[in-house]
Amino acid sequence: ELAGVPVVPCVILGSDRLYRAANWRPLRRTPVWIGFGEALAAPAKGARDDFERQLGEALRSLAAEMRTHFGLGDDDFPKSPRQRMRGE
Repeated sequence: ELAGVPVVPCVILGSDRLYRAANWRPLRRTPVWIGFGEALAAPAKGARDDFERQLGEALRSLAAEMRTHFGLGDDDFPKSPRQRMRGE
């Protein structure tokens, strides 16, 4: 709102897996997926609620698109650090 520049929605999936110490072992790869959506026009003054709704929709749509494109399952979506550390 202040800068008046477009906002690019971005979804990062898999980064919560880095909470497990085992995933930091040498030569071990932990997959992380990053997706960028179409830029959204800067919100007009007083239209913040509408912009937040629009951004939320864009993020959910992008996550669904990434699920399909990369063949991701529920385990690839974020979990709390406690759930990840317990291996849930």
